[in-house]
Amino acid sequence: MKTIFTLFIILSIFTSISLLANTDNRDWELASGEKFTAALISYDVHKDLLVIKKVSGETINCSSKDLGAVDKAWLQKFTNLQSEMAALLKEVGGKYEQKVAEGENYLTNYYVYYPTAYKTNKNLPLILLFHPGGQGQRFLKRHIRAAEKVGAIVMCPDIFRNVNDLDEWRAFEPRFEELYDDIQANIEYDKSAFCMGGSSGGALRAYQYAAYYVKDCYGIYANGGWLRRRYDLNYPAMRVAMINGHKDKGANNYVKADSDDLKEKGSTVKLFVFEGGHQVAPTDTQFQAMLWMLEEKTHYKGLTADLEAIRKTVKFDGDKNVYSAPGVHEYANNIFTKLDFKGMTKETVLAILGNPGSLNEFSLPKEKELNKTC
Repeated sequence: MKTIFTLFIILSIFTSISLLANTDNRDWELASGEKFTAALISYDVHKDLLVIKKVSGETINCSSKDLGAVDKAWLQKFTNLQSEMAALLKEVGGKYEQKVAEGENYLTNYYVYYPTAYKTNKNLPLILLFHPGGQGQRFLKRHIRAAEKVGAIVMCPDIFRNVNDLDEWRAFEPRFEELYDDIQANIEYDKSAFCMGGSSGGALRAYQYAAYYVKDCYGIYANGGWLRRRYDLNYPAMRVAMINGHKDKGANNYVKADSDDLKEKGSTVKLFVFEGGHQVAPTDTQFQAMLWMLEEKTHYKGLTADLEAIRKTVKFDGDKNVYSAPGVHEYANNIFTKLDFKGMTKETVLAILGNPGSLNEFSLPKEKELNKTC
């Protein structure tokens, strides 16, 4: 597998973004009425200059004034997203890259967020998330806050989207193989902690690619997605976080059956519930699910400075048991993000946290009810 080029979008926190690109082919219509399928190779906002490459290979230069009404609206929405991304990175920190993997048969845009922890430690877990509509950049933007807090690399590709026809669905698989090869060759991360996931059909895609291609997949982040009764597939043993809205009947109807099948094949499964329907989970639930999925990685150094300070100050019995207890992630999250434990004595930390034994028994009522039904 070879990557012919990598496209970096540098998001400056001091100046506006001027050069943008989106290499996913789409249908265009100019104001003149000309129609074609092409990809946006670049857009210089300041010069209002678009470089568009048709599927035939022909390249044309034009301005936004040359576009039809629909494409003008799309371009505005696209540029707004870049500005939103820049503002978010200024607030949260970390690093963002847009990459284009070019294999022998496919060109695939994908977007990567590296948390602040990556500056000092490249051996972090990587979570590949699929959006059901193939909107990789927008999907990544919705998971950046959680990725920063948990200290994991998160990447999302374009192109991969839900389709009704099985042959069309399977047609994405060779593209995934090329994308996976590109990730292995061009992103430095903890190779023992490759995870996949997504929302709705994106989660289904992650499950199936783990069964078909990534036999060493460490974890699955399934937000409102289920196995669709594909209990015939040989899923590897993974840590599977199921993240469902409490009104998501489709996903919740299959929690028990999917969990039973995955557990039988060696996986550890945990359900995380948030208030809502068939939708992307809020940031705090994303964080809880990602942290649980990654907590047992012995080489994982992406935890926050506060959590590291607590671990050095207080010796819990088994340590991991505290963070594995039902509901404790939400409790711990509230503490770790609001208080600075650095320099505190053991007695002071214990006074704030309470007795470690009682903390291990802490459980949210919502989770207790779920355990009874599942």
